[in-house]
Amino acid sequence: YRHALGKEVLEIPAGKRENGEAFEVTAYRELEEECALKPQKIKKITEICVSPGYDDEIIGIFYCDSFTDSVQHLDDDEELSVLWLDKAEAYKMVKSGEIYDAKTVVALLWREKEDLLGR
Repeated sequence: YRHALGKEVLEIPAGKRENGEAFEVTAYRELEEECALKPQKIKKITEICVSPGYDDEIIGIFYCDSFTDSVQHLDDDEELSVLWLDKAEAYKMVKSGEIYDAKTVVALLWREKEDLLGR
């Protein structure tokens, strides 16, 4: 649930960096906290500016396909459910506008490009 939008939004796991921690550390921590998955290895895709018209926040976007089960550790103010989608379905949801969160769209379009290139 995203209060600013007043509704639930489909998005990849994400969170704020703590006291200048590296993007990679945040990525490992957030995947485990939100999805109960402990990453074995992550790959940095890119860094993006979330909304340069009013904010200077830069976020890192990562890819992970190797992990072990862990325990979810949600913050007190977090309301989320983990949903697994088939890649093809996720791509369709981006194209139809059902998935419109910027970081999620960037991550899925990167993955689709990799699939098209056979990587």
